[in-house]
This record gives sequence, structure tokens and C-alpha cells, in this order.
Amino acid sequence: MRIPPFFLKERHLGGAFCLFSILVVFALATTSSALAAPPANDTCAGAVVIPSNATFPYLTPILTNFNEATLTNDPIPSPSCIVGAARGVWYQFTPPQTGTYSFSTGADTATTALDTILGVFTAPNGCASMPAEYACNDDSGAANLRAGLSTNLTGGVNYFIVAWLSHADDENPLGALSLQIRVDRPLVPANDTCASAEVIPANLSFPRMSSIHETILASSESITPSPSCAPGYRSVWFKFTPATTETYILSTGIETATTVFDTMMVLYSTTSDCGALTEVTCSDNGESRGSIFRNLNAGTTYYIAVLDEFKDPVVSETVVQLNVAKSTVPTVVTLPPVSISSTGAVLSGMINPNGLQSRFWFEWGPTTTYNSTSTTRLLFPGVVTITSNTLVTGFSPGATYHYRMAATNILGRVNGLDQTFAYMTNRPTLGNPEQLPSGNFRFTFNANPNQLYSVQSSTNLVNWTTLGLASELPAGSGFFTFTHFGAGSALKRFYRVNAP
Repeated sequence: MRIPPFFLKERHLGGAFCLFSILVVFALATTSSALAAPPANDTCAGAVVIPSNATFPYLTPILTNFNEATLTNDPIPSPSCIVGAARGVWYQFTPPQTGTYSFSTGADTATTALDTILGVFTAPNGCASMPAEYACNDDSGAANLRAGLSTNLTGGVNYFIVAWLSHADDENPLGALSLQIRVDRPLVPANDTCASAEVIPANLSFPRMSSIHETILASSESITPSPSCAPGYRSVWFKFTPATTETYILSTGIETATTVFDTMMVLYSTTSDCGALTEVTCSDNGESRGSIFRNLNAGTTYYIAVLDEFKDPVVSETVVQLNVAKSTVPTVVTLPPVSISSTGAVLSGMINPNGLQSRFWFEWGPTTTYNSTSTTRLLFPGVVTITSNTLVTGFSPGATYHYRMAATNILGRVNGLDQTFAYMTNRPTLGNPEQLPSGNFRFTFNANPNQLYSVQSSTNLVNWTTLGLASELPAGSGFFTFTHFGAGSALKRFYRVNAP
């Protein structure tokens, strides 16, 4: 089924915008929105002071209009780590004492800008002269475009920290972008060596979470024997003597506070503490969190070393927490649908086998009794949470359908919570079009959440070019946006939105 298209006409040279449907015509006059005021710390003179006597880690106040920072009228130094930094904002910091300090705009902050740059500068004469670059970072890690850096600072010396947007964020469709900087003075973790391993009590209930450990300054202790699966860096250690013999799960996965992107884990047994370690197993899951599921013997002392697979620490990705649990039924989470169209819906869910071989499937139907079941799939023993999708077809437009993920292993069955989806034929509600400073053209519309909408363009209402799918931001919101990059210089351009 195809929803009748909505048309959006653009006159590039300052003329009126018109919005058409097949039945109704709306005339929209072009208006230029009032420019928002730039942030107070848009200039060096307005730099936000990070208190020297702050309790670390310290989070700066959230800057809610980061992308309103100006591009001119402030002699912001150009960072050496990236070309194309824009809209810098300023902070000022005088460290209380000499040592290592870290600055992050990553997932450990309230920053919503997708791609940030950070620079640290020295300025003996304050804002009276151009600061000199001391450190700079563009992308803090392979999976993180937000900046973060760690560097040694001298106590009592004044530093400026400048944060920029990338040019990609300059035309962000979400509107206002926030910035927050996390400032920390990391210390050597208490369980930095085998001899100082944190003890995991065996007489308490499971699952049992360890303390949270910052690992930037953890040492890469020489381990004998060396881990068999990978070298590993900046280890933290744990000690566990199980009270009963059974299968245990040792994990640094998403259920923990671990932020290290890629951990590895080594399990050792010993008869004389750290003096004679024997490797039991080594876990290296590629680019993911380390985890071990293993039958452990009551009364035997085990040591667990958790290491970072990156040689250099990635600021905002240096925290480790260990979870010790026993094998259980699978953990299942039913997720919202990935996409909905007239020909089918892609259902989604997450599952963790919790150490035991498991099977999982999707159930769906017009009611919560469900009358359709997908093919059952096998999940081998492990402790890694995976996301799985399945395509379902044969439903009617406008009708609401229920679905859930289900799974089972030798310990029992578990059902995910119920979710619903519907393919709707109502027309999207188009918002005001906007021509961006770059010349690219953007418009937004409200429509059915998680549904697919394709965008086509024409200059004559006869020949149409498919540009791609509109983006729903955030997912499940029903708010869609599309930016036509390189729209060209045609005096008139038409757009239409279809639900495939």
C-alpha cells in the first residue's frame, strides 16, 4: 500500500514555500527565525571557571545551546588534531596540584553533540594574547566521535579548555545541541595488582557486583603465565573462592558500569595466592566486553584479571566493574520494531543465554494470545547479549499487532514484555521547510513511529528522483527529518514523501 504523496515546493531565491497535498494546498511564507543568543562562554573572556577545589570527577554545567556559538569575532586557536572545528566555547581551569587530569565529552556526560573536539591551551597573559596549544583530541576512540583527552598538568598554572563542534554537527537536525565536560583526576586503582585484588564475597547473594574502578592509571602488570588470548593492558584484579561447585558467569557486560569498549578477561586458579597462578581460561571476544562462563569448584581460590585491549586509554571508556553470577534462564528484552512498511515489519529483541545453550523465537498476533511464531533459533552457551531481528508479513493496514521475544534453556522459559506495532495510512504532517547556510535543504514531518518514509525530488513534477529514507530522531518519536545535500540551483524544487 502506498500513501498518497505530500508535495513540498522550494523556491531557492527567496520566494515563498508552498506545501501541497492531493486535496489541500497550504501557502507558507518564508521567514527567517530570530538568531538565538550565543553561549555566555562563546569568547575567552567569558570562559566558564572549573573550580580548582572541585570534588573529582566534576561535571560542568550543561550548555544547552552549544551550536549557537559564533563562528567569528573571537580569536579561537585552530586545533592541530582536526581540520574543520567550529563554534568553540571556552573553559578555564587551574589544577590544584601537578598530576594527570582527564577531560571528556563522551557517554559519561550529558553532551548530545555527536562529534566534538577538545583542546587544552596555555595562556600566560590570559585572554590578551593567542593561547598556545598544549593538548588536542578529535575522536577519543574507535566507536566514539566525542572528544576526550588525558594529560599531565602543572599545579597552579592556568589552562584554557576549548570545545568545538565538528562541521557535521553544524547542521544537526535535532536542533539545540548540549555540551558538558567531565573533569577528573584519576588515581591508581586499589586493585591494580594481583596482590591487591578485590575480594568477591562468596557468602552473599548473586549476582554480585564489584566496586567500580577507574583504570586510566592502572599498570600493565607483568603476569606469569602471560594471558594466552591477547596481551591486554591496565589490569585490575579480583579474587573469588566459591562456596558451592556450579557454573558461574564472570562478566564486564552491559549489566555492569564498565565503559571500556573492549575488555579481555583471564581466570586463574592458585594454591598459594598470587605466587603460582595457573590459567584456567582466557576470554577475548574481539571488539566487545570480556566474559567467562565456567564450572568453578567450591573452596578453590580463583583470580580474575580484567584488562583493556587498547594500549592507550580512551578517556570516557576506562571504567571496569565485574559481575559474578550463576547460570539462569535466558534474559530477554523485547525491543520496539526496527521498521514498519506496507509489506512487512522487522521485529527486534535482545537475549543473553546466561551461560547455557538456549533457544529463542518471536511470537506475534492481533492479541496478546499471539497466533504466529517465527523460526526457533539456537544460541550457544555464553554470556554475551545479542540483538536479533525477524521479518513478519501478512498484516492489515491500520490494525494493531502484539509481539514479544521468548527463550528457553534447561532451567526454564522466559517471555519478553509485550510490544505493539501498526502500519498506518494517515498522511504525514509536514513542518516548515528550511534552507541551511550551506545551501542544503531540510524539512521535517510528524508521522507514524518506526515507519519507513521515502523522499523523492523533482524540478518539474514529472521526473522524480528517490533521495533516500527520512530519519526518525530519536527512534520511536514519530518525528522525521530529511536533508537534501547538494540540492542544486534550480529555481523550483518539489519533494514528496511516500510510505513504502
